[in-house]
Amino acid sequence: MKKLFTVLSLAVLLGVTVPVSAAKYTIDEYLKIREENFKNNEEVELFTGEWIVGEDINPGRYVVSVESGSGNFFVYDENDSPIVNEILGTNEIGGFDIETVTIDLNEGDKIEISGLNEVMFTPYETKFLEDEITTGMWVVGADIKPGKYIATAPEGESGNLMVFDENGLPVTNEIIGVNDSFNMGVEKVQLKLQENQVIIISGLSKINIK
Repeated sequence: MKKLFTVLSLAVLLGVTVPVSAAKYTIDEYLKIREENFKNNEEVELFTGEWIVGEDINPGRYVVSVESGSGNFFVYDENDSPIVNEILGTNEIGGFDIETVTIDLNEGDKIEISGLNEVMFTPYETKFLEDEITTGMWVVGADIKPGKYIATAPEGESGNLMVFDENGLPVTNEIIGVNDSFNMGVEKVQLKLQENQVIIISGLSKINIK
């Protein structure tokens, strides 16, 4: 019997990030949906305001980025649970901006953009990650091979590294990395990744893996 892959969204409860099951697919089914969306979708430009997936932009997997400026980028699922909460920008003045976020957008999700004139949504072509995992949501078996890895943050960056199992239960939830304003993160994390697990990177540009 094929295992079910749980697509996760994030909810914030009493300051703790917890997973909420949104839909279930096998890895093969999930990859097929990704491939079909990639073929059918085109790059879309949105700006400050509120947008609905399925009305203003097609469902699919996208790399979200900006060419200038800095502002807030939020995504909520159809139950108004937060999926993404990032400061999106080009980090030109050494702030805490995230340059790209890679996410799945599902029918009915709500996108909120604030303080940005242009936000680009570029369809993501699936490929295995080898040396780094950037901000966003990633699936073991679809985006990265199962196995044992050592994760570290880029110098001067700090953020959240979370891994959830196929039932939506947390396996890893760490603040990784240190910077001038926050030095409570760990320097490195050992990850034992299994197929169907979901990795979420938030608040830093990427983690390095080896």
